[in-house]
Amino acid sequence: MDLIVTLNSNCNFACDFCSSSNLPKQEPDSIANDPDIYIDFLKNYIKRHKVNYLIINGGEPLLVPIDTWYKLVGMINDNELPVSVSCTSNLWEFYKNPDKWTELFTQNIVPIDVTTSFQYGTGRKLADGTVFTEELFRKVFNCFAEHTGKKPPFIAVINEGNEKDALKHIQLAKELGTTCRLNGMVMSGRAGSMYPFYKMWNLWLDIIEAGLSEYEMNSQIIKAAWQGQDTPCPFNSNCGNKIKCFNPDGSITRCGSLSDDMLEKNNPLLGYIHEYIDLPFMYRYLKPSCVNCRFCNICNSCHKRVFDIKRSGQDEQHCLGMKQLLNRTMEILGG
Repeated sequence: MDLIVTLNSNCNFACDFCSSSNLPKQEPDSIANDPDIYIDFLKNYIKRHKVNYLIINGGEPLLVPIDTWYKLVGMINDNELPVSVSCTSNLWEFYKNPDKWTELFTQNIVPIDVTTSFQYGTGRKLADGTVFTEELFRKVFNCFAEHTGKKPPFIAVINEGNEKDALKHIQLAKELGTTCRLNGMVMSGRAGSMYPFYKMWNLWLDIIEAGLSEYEMNSQIIKAAWQGQDTPCPFNSNCGNKIKCFNPDGSITRCGSLSDDMLEKNNPLLGYIHEYIDLPFMYRYLKPSCVNCRFCNICNSCHKRVFDIKRSGQDEQHCLGMKQLLNRTMEILGG
């Protein structure tokens, strides 16, 4: 099982497309406010549910006191928990104070893998509104690499504003000696719309056709998904049994992306976000006719995707777009 832990909801960036800008806040009585209780709770949960991967998210996780990080490392080591730890961070705090963080990310007691983020366009911004340009990203990336000896992969969020630069991200990853992951913008938080999935699918095909998939993770995953192999999020509809999320308010949910929508009072999925049961049919499949389509297990492999396509009214546009890509998909990925 993967356990996604959102240690905090505050962030030092103010990205236009942020899907996590409406995360539940830490209540005064939340266990997340007491690191000792929270980490003890994590210890028991990891043991009880046989967690393999612990993924630390935010907010911005490096805004969490460094002492809390070392308590987490100590808990895993002291209890000899066989869990791998990773962190998704913009690394701005590391860039501003590398001496403070370098030891944490170079210690080998409990190694912490780091993934960072960047994309072209003006949507990724610091809290003061400064656009996080390629120049700034290179400075942050090189600072982390020089101090830790690690070249972190990065996530790029694709939308209508930067889709023309999609392949440019892969070229950048190749130049930097790392990999990237291109994700379509989802309909949560500040992002008031979703980037059409059929367009994202076509971009992944472009990457494969250009011979660049070794530098982009999702284009690798869709090959396996198309062949019906077991794949990670967001191409596995059985994720409810494989992923659990701890939120800043102390709640446990079944999906990090669906947790981004928890504060929407009229959200029809609220009754299912905390449950271990399957979602209703209408939120597991776009249409009953999906079962007769070659793309059925692709389009419906993510509950959040299905939810966003339906609530954005993209049902018909999505189906038409995917069907128009069928021949190209089969030529590139096989029958």
